Amino acid sequence: MEERKRKLKKLLKNLMEKLSQSYVIVEGKKDVKAMREIGIESNPYTKKSIERAKGKVIVLTDLDKEGERLAKEIEGKLKENTNVEEIDINTRKRLSSLLNLRHFEEIKKKLEKFIEKIEGG
Repeated sequence: MEERKRKLKKLLKNLMEKLSQSYVIVEGKKDVKAMREIGIESNPYTKKSIERAKGKVIVLTDLDKEGERLAKEIEGKLKENTNVEEIDINTRKRLSSLLNLRHFEEIKKKLEKFIEKIEGG
């Protein structure tokens, strides 16, 4: 059990580092606020955020039908931006699976619950 907890902790740490080192696009203002609460800067999906994107870009849309559609739409638009080196639409699924997360505005609560579970027992 301890080995599993250690692996989960490491996975979370790696995901959080990846987020902090990337340009992150989320669906809207509530998601930006939620991400800021956990120390991750992100950008709401707008024409401007697509134009400003550069380097590694992570798309964090919700894990519902609309979020799936939006992720593909954003990915398509980012492909037109020559400053973007890498587009990641899979980290959202990893985070969702790890934290039992469906909507990114819930990330702080889900993250706290996950950490408590790992640290506490």
